[in-house]
Amino acid sequence: MVRGMRLHSFSRRLTAGLLSVALATGSLALGSAPAFAQSDEDKAAARQFATDGAKAMDQKRWTDAIDLFTRAESLVHSPQHLLFLARAHVAIGRLVKGREYYLKVVKEDIPAGKPKAWSDAKTAAQAEITPLEPKIPQLKIVVEGGDAKNAEVKLDGEVVKSALIGLPRPVDPGEHTLEAKDGGGNTAKQTINLAEGANETVTLKLEAGKSGGGDKKDPPPVDPKDQPPPEKKDPPPDAGEGPSRVLPFTLIGVGVVGLAVGTVFLLKWQGTRSDADALCPNGTCPAANLPAVNDLDSQWKGYRTLSFIGYGVGIVSAGVGITLLLTAKSAPPPATGAWVRPWVGVNSVGVFGAF
Repeated sequence: MVRGMRLHSFSRRLTAGLLSVALATGSLALGSAPAFAQSDEDKAAARQFATDGAKAMDQKRWTDAIDLFTRAESLVHSPQHLLFLARAHVAIGRLVKGREYYLKVVKEDIPAGKPKAWSDAKTAAQAEITPLEPKIPQLKIVVEGGDAKNAEVKLDGEVVKSALIGLPRPVDPGEHTLEAKDGGGNTAKQTINLAEGANETVTLKLEAGKSGGGDKKDPPPVDPKDQPPPEKKDPPPDAGEGPSRVLPFTLIGVGVVGLAVGTVFLLKWQGTRSDADALCPNGTCPAANLPAVNDLDSQWKGYRTLSFIGYGVGIVSAGVGITLLLTAKSAPPPATGAWVRPWVGVNSVGVFGAF
């Protein structure tokens, strides 16, 4: 595909500024044709669009140039607009479109009194279209199989008119996708890459089921005897047993830990109190021992508080857990893993288990 094709002799000889001046002069001289009734605002806008389009051409911003020159031509007709549209389309590989614009300029009937820029544009178009013609590829599309005569053919997603099927037609160079489909669901699809000046023939053979086409048939019925037996699944566990015992055992476990923590800090509390008493024999504390005694008193108070908290949490958690366990639905203890089981005597209560 042609990409960034060099501007021809006319554009190479002029700078962007000269192009703008030439276009502005040409646009200003327009308007005598009866098919156009341009206002001063239209002429001014067309001149600005043409000037900006020339700058875009000079910077190889082909898409912007096409947009600007198309706008300018829609307001005020000028062969120069068409000439630069042709060049921009050719530069991005749209050779077919570019040739059509060149032909419009070549066929332009320039009356006497028109600016010289119009004649220059026509001369340039005649010179530039000659080397372009042999570069345009020719593509012949042939459809076979199925209902070929009534098949719908698409080129790059666009429907191809039936008059173009079976005969060579000009196509831009590059990659193209061809598709065909008839009323019976037969389809065909092919991709081709055309080089400049190529002359190719693509044959689309309609076949059933290529792209989901063709008549769909229902699958044959299956004999129940040939079907495999249904897979046996274990019944779901009784939701009323397992989960109902999780919380009681958890609370009892928390209670055991709380009681153990309370006992540890109780021992530390008693030990700290004994150490403080030892520093104050007969209830009298020497001045030298007062700092150590005060420090031991602080530790004693902290251990006492933690011991109370541990016993409180342990007793409450264990009590609630045992109550829930005794009132829950009877079920065997877990087969594996940690477990706790309460016991109740005449004058005592407790728990035992494995961890």
